[in-house]
Amino acid sequence: MKLEKATISDFDEIFCEMEKNFIYEEIRDRDAALEVMSKKEYSIFHILDGEQKVGFITVWELEEFAFAEHFVIYEKYRNCGYGSKGMRLLQERFERIILEVEHPEDELKARRIAFYKRLGFCQNDYPYIQPSYRKGGKGVPLILMSYPKKLDNCENTASVLYKKIYNK
Repeated sequence: MKLEKATISDFDEIFCEMEKNFIYEEIRDRDAALEVMSKKEYSIFHILDGEQKVGFITVWELEEFAFAEHFVIYEKYRNCGYGSKGMRLLQERFERIILEVEHPEDELKARRIAFYKRLGFCQNDYPYIQPSYRKGGKGVPLILMSYPKKLDNCENTASVLYKKIYNK
């Protein structure tokens, strides 16, 4: 298993998967997503098993931490351990990681939080709202999770995300 940096030629395939796996407010529109790919601190990593693409992770490499923005295991590879293996590869690459998860309003969302906790992520109790990526979209209440420990200052971390990721 390995992470391999995606190229611009992979964009259409990856963006299509984002549209399938995230709600409207949780992804940029196509043009904005394409523009973000040119930023030096932003990367999309394919998760590879041999040469087979089984998913991807989008990451912002910020001074303070790495922000795992979107994480997808392709449908036919789910429940095969690829999610854990892919996230462990990310943990080997980055010392500190922040990500956002939905509140545990149903079984799937609760399982997602438990998944990250098994991988050593900590749930931070902070009233966090992810701004919409799109004009006119609504913010989404989410939970900040951090690796390898709880955040010392959630407000500061949220401020960094708002400024550097969401341009707010």
